[in-house]
Amino acid sequence: MKNRILTATAGVALSALLLAGCAGGGNGDSAGSGAAAAADCAPSDGPVTLEFTSWIPGIEKVVDMWNSANPDIQVKVQTGPNGNNGTYQNFFNQIAAGNAPDLGQIEYDALPNFLVQDGVENIAGCADVMAAKDQFVGWAWNQATLGQDNAVYGIPQDIGPMALFYRKDLFEKNGIAIPTTWDEYTEAAKKVRALGG
Repeated sequence: MKNRILTATAGVALSALLLAGCAGGGNGDSAGSGAAAAADCAPSDGPVTLEFTSWIPGIEKVVDMWNSANPDIQVKVQTGPNGNNGTYQNFFNQIAAGNAPDLGQIEYDALPNFLVQDGVENIAGCADVMAAKDQFVGWAWNQATLGQDNAVYGIPQDIGPMALFYRKDLFEKNGIAIPTTWDEYTEAAKKVRALGG
């Protein structure tokens, strides 16, 4: 019986997204009690269809591309609204009822809520998951571990760009260097603030 959402992460600037996947619960461990056993990570003996819930516009096209390239692992997508009153509330209801989807989209900041609801699976025991770690920037991967050793509750799906906007004319006029590190950003902020607006 499906009762937990297995996460895969996705990062976007301030609110990072998570691709969450639901586990069939091979070893019966709760989300926080231990990593998936190797047997839980073994490939299926036959074709698989995974249910996937997301609010991302156009995700159906991504799923169609996946399905075309992977005939033995098909994904059935369901879309819904984002946020606590939309997809998340549906996820929590489905987790409680034991019929959550196999995959779902979750923001990084919402992941702890799913952990305390026993709604995510620790997939750190899967060798392929851990082998993928080096393919992601450290902060994105760390969001999926929730600061725990030997824990991974998701795989980053997307990482959005970050940019700094500033008034070049005011920086030049006041002799403030354009920051290229967080320390320089802090110093520039102090100078801007001291200017009084």
